[in-house]
Formats: sequence, C-alpha cells, structure tokens
Amino acid sequence: MNITKYIEIKTVAGKRAAFLLPQADGVKDAYIDRRLNNEHTFEFMLPANSPKINKITPECQIWADGMVFTILKDDATELVRYEENKLWAKFRAEERWVELDTQYIEPYLSNDPSTPNPADLAVIIVSGGSDLSGGKYPVGSAGHALYAVLNGSGWSVGIVDIPGIHDLEMEKVSRLELVKKIQNIWGGYLVWDSANKIVHLRSENIWQNYTGFQIRYKKNLKHITRTQNNRIITKLYCFGHDDLDIASVNNGKKYITNFSYTSREYAGIYRNQDIYEPQELKEKAEAELSLICRPRYTYRVKIADLRTLPEYSHEDFALGDMVDVIDDTVAPENPRVRIIRHKYNIFKPWDCELELDDPEERLIEKLKASFDT
Repeated sequence: MNITKYIEIKTVAGKRAAFLLPQADGVKDAYIDRRLNNEHTFEFMLPANSPKINKITPECQIWADGMVFTILKDDATELVRYEENKLWAKFRAEERWVELDTQYIEPYLSNDPSTPNPADLAVIIVSGGSDLSGGKYPVGSAGHALYAVLNGSGWSVGIVDIPGIHDLEMEKVSRLELVKKIQNIWGGYLVWDSANKIVHLRSENIWQNYTGFQIRYKKNLKHITRTQNNRIITKLYCFGHDDLDIASVNNGKKYITNFSYTSREYAGIYRNQDIYEPQELKEKAEAELSLICRPRYTYRVKIADLRTLPEYSHEDFALGDMVDVIDDTVAPENPRVRIIRHKYNIFKPWDCELELDDPEERLIEKLKASFDT
C-alpha cells in the first residue's frame, strides 16, 4: 500500500501548476469519500495565507490518489476562521465525471427508423433500431447505450458485463443523467476511472472481486453497527411496461411467491416500466423476491487500516470489493459483503470508514420505493 505524498494541481489544459504537501504547505483533513452508484467527493483544507491558493482555480484539475477532481460546483470554497484566530480555506471537489452533467447530445440522437429526426436534445435508442457502436456491442445492450451517449464526450466505455436488452428514451437531460438512467434500467454498478476517463458498468453477480481481506474483531475492527431490515415480502405482483404482467408465462398467475423463510403471506407490488417481455419480468422479479423474502443486514464499520504495516502489506481492498466480516457477536454468520462506501484521509489512510452491504441492496431500495408508491 502506497501512502499519498501530495495533491497535484493542474491547469485546465493539464499542465502542472502546484504540489500541496502536508508538511510544507500545511494541507490537512484531506478526505476522499466514494460511494458505489453515488457521489465521489474530495475535501481538504489549506491555510488561507498559502501562496498556492491562487493555483486552485475554478477550472483546474485536482489529482489525488490516482483520481481527478473538479471544483466546478456549488459551495466549492469556504473561508473559515476558528476560535484560535486561524484562517483556513476549505475546498470541496467532486470526481471529474460530474462534468458530464454539463454536456448534452446536440442536436439529438436516434437509432429509431420511425423517428429519425426527434425533438432537439432528445435521445432515442431502441433495441430494434440501427447500430450506433460500429459493431462493438449488440443493439439494445447496456454497452451499446453507453457507447452511444458517451460518443464525442471525451469518455470511453470499459467493461460492461451487465445483461439485458432494453430501450432508452429521454429528452433534455445531460450525458451524466443518461449514464445514470442506463444504470437504473440495466442495473449493475458504475465504476469510474477518472484518470483515464473510462466508465465501466459491472454486474452484481459477475463483479465480485475478493482478495481475502477480512474485517475482524480484535484485529482491525474498531466499531461496527449492524442494521436489520425486516420488511419481508413473500408474494409479489409483477407489472412491466403498460401494465404488462407475467400470467402468460406463470400458469395464469400475475404474482410469484417465495416462502423459504416464512409460510406467512406478505404481499407487495413490483413495477418496472423498462421491461417489455413477460419472461424477463418474471426472472427479474424472482431474483429480487429471493432477497426480500427474508431479513437483510447492512454493516457500517470503522476500521484501523493496517496495510501500512509491513506484516499486513499484502492485504488489499478497494471500493466494490467483497470482504469478510468476522465478529462472533455482531455478525455471527461471518458474512461476505460488498464495500459500497470508502471514506479515508489520503495522507493517513488508516483513518477510514467503510459501509458494507448485500450486493443487491440497491435493488432492494428500488423495490422499497416501488412498494411505497
């Protein structure tokens, strides 16, 4: 494990402008906070009288721990005076893929032969339309949609192993909103490489990187909270696009059941407007019902990251990895769960927090929202 030695500031053109070091420049509280399918932020503080502050311009690039951040955002800089009369500048940055939120596909994009010239800023990508990727991806796949909406943006598509054939139709939304909608429709996890401007869309089932890393009581575990979700559904009515149901592929029944945890009936309704085929709707619902038919657990832990010590230098983990939780009292089942959040001080990486969850927990949250509706 390498400890970050400095923050590098580059101009908008990518030319080196300054280095920021803890000892020489007084930079402190430099925390990166990353969440799967959510925001990636970087905050740090610098003495307000530092001559290098004028290098941190609105359009500059901030490089830290192999990632690139931008301060083209609201509430990017604060001046703070503390009780001891010291004045500090606090910077809040976001990983630079958020710049896709200021790009739109102009004048429009359509592969639908029936709508060759849609309204301005409209995006229509249908599974029965023309190929927009030059044969790189099957039409209707997540890779095909990602390639189409990122084409011309400066970003490229990496690994896409999420299955499914769907359509994408939106208008007057940014490229970033389109990318997030693709993730919402096809599922999976967005994995960003901001240094090389590459985005991956990984399958929950296929992308399960496991290095053997353990969060263990009396070793590196400092604090753990286990939250139990007892919202159980054993009978699930399923509806897709335009009230599509599964009766034609499910013996005339519009619902499926799973009584593997309890024999009692708890009904719910699942709606997904992006599914057009009964068999796909049934398969999706069965996979998700297998998760919500039983209690589920989430874990929030604070650990001592020991990788800086020679005897633990072989251990490794990253956002999205699967890790083991070993605590006979709080987690007696010794679960293997995914890291969905990693917050750490780049100059003191042992100062970190992790959030761990079932691989499919985000899908459960979407189901929960559907039930609430």
